Amino acid sequence: EAARTGQLERVVRELLTDHYDPVYVASIQRNFAKFDEARWVEPANGDAATLAAVARELLG
Repeated sequence: EAARTGQLERVVRELLTDHYDPVYVASIQRNFAKFDEARWVEPANGDAATLAAVARELLG
């Protein structure tokens, strides 16, 4: 249903966590110790200037 209604983010998340790798979250946490502390960013678009601004912000 999610795929039919265009909920792409939900579809991908469910595929990765429920089907692709049943231990996906445990694997991420094991391999990326600070994953839970990571900042979430949502660039307005993918152009070079926007991504550069996001990178500068993340690097502080």
